[in-house]
Amino acid sequence: MSFPAPATTTAPVRVMLCDDSAVQRGIMARILESDPGIRIVHRAGDGQAALSALAVTKPQVVLLDLEMPVMDGMTAIPLILKQAPGTAIIVASALTQRGAAAAMAALRAGAVDYVPKPTGSLGGAASPIFRDELIAKVQGWARMRRAPEQRLRPPPPLRASLAAARPRRPSPPSAAPQAPAAAGAVRLAAAAAARRGR
Repeated sequence: MSFPAPATTTAPVRVMLCDDSAVQRGIMARILESDPGIRIVHRAGDGQAALSALAVTKPQVVLLDLEMPVMDGMTAIPLILKQAPGTAIIVASALTQRGAAAAMAALRAGAVDYVPKPTGSLGGAASPIFRDELIAKVQGWARMRRAPEQRLRPPPPLRASLAAARPRRPSPPSAAPQAPAAAGAVRLAAAAAARRGR
């Protein structure tokens, strides 16, 4: 005798997309909605529009562009966290020196992670690596915010992680290890510097 599979009790992760480019919003939406565990609850074209929709849509994760008209991502980050403190903000940053600096600033402002915007040189949005990384980050941060008590160990304090990530200030032996997001931003800066030196 066969039995039906047990129904899942975990609701899909609620995601808001905030980017002034309709093309980028469409790309990110297609990637994320290819996973049944993710639901796009709103698409905003700037930070102000995202803030206006927070109370109604209640996203767990906001995928946020940094350069937008009306209200840019850096201005929106603290306002989003003030209005919805439990929201995980992941910023989308370009693979440039300027983009790396902006990603670091966003982490200091309260963003939890970043993803590089898809480019042709990296295989674009069609790259399975990009798709898997984006989905994993969205699901992972939503899960951590949904049930923080299930974490085996908490991530290091953000200030300590950013201090450890600065190459001109070596961390003392007792400093906390780098957070993956801060370390990734440093790798983004190194990649951008290498591209400029070619």
